[in-house]
Amino acid sequence: LHQNILHRNKLARTSPVSPECEECMRCRAINSEILRREIMIAFPSTPVPKKDELVYDNTGYHLECAAIKRFLKDKPWPTVTVRSLCHDYKGEFCAMHHFLTTTALRYYLPSLLTAILDDFEASGPLPERILWLFTVDKSCHREDFARMNQLIGSLKDAQIGVLRKFFRFAVERSDGDLANDAKKACRTLARLRPCPKHPRVEGADLEQ
Repeated sequence: LHQNILHRNKLARTSPVSPECEECMRCRAINSEILRREIMIAFPSTPVPKKDELVYDNTGYHLECAAIKRFLKDKPWPTVTVRSLCHDYKGEFCAMHHFLTTTALRYYLPSLLTAILDDFEASGPLPERILWLFTVDKSCHREDFARMNQLIGSLKDAQIGVLRKFFRFAVERSDGDLANDAKKACRTLARLRPCPKHPRVEGADLEQ
């Protein structure tokens, strides 16, 4: 049994990332270190968005957008860590994603995911804010849905795969409203980017 576990862990470390759904991951706990490595593999660090592609307001008069632009300018996403977000960014980092363009959000999404994995407590309300990005319900504004749909549509299959694993990780490691939001996010991906292996069963185990 011990050898079988070691063999499975070795395969998890060396196998390419695939767009797995909840059925693929059923009965298999998600390791945060392995998930972090898969995020690093799935999201390339280049090219870095240009400074005028970072925020939706480049006039210099919007204080939050100006602060984000100064902070993210020429920064590869792996260098944006939970420590730099907490200590170097002058604004409220948990609200940063609201002011990013879709291009910048797609690029820096792995920064936010790994920040949560590295220090869940220090990330504050960031987990629920990220899950909210991918949650579609009756209260969702049309603009928010359009942005989410555009973001999900722009991600590659491997990136969708690690995003599913991150949501599943959030379901396993949290409870209450946060776990419910993670389940909603899983179902959102099931609708918008269904797993080709299990298009009809994806998310079924999350209804329980």
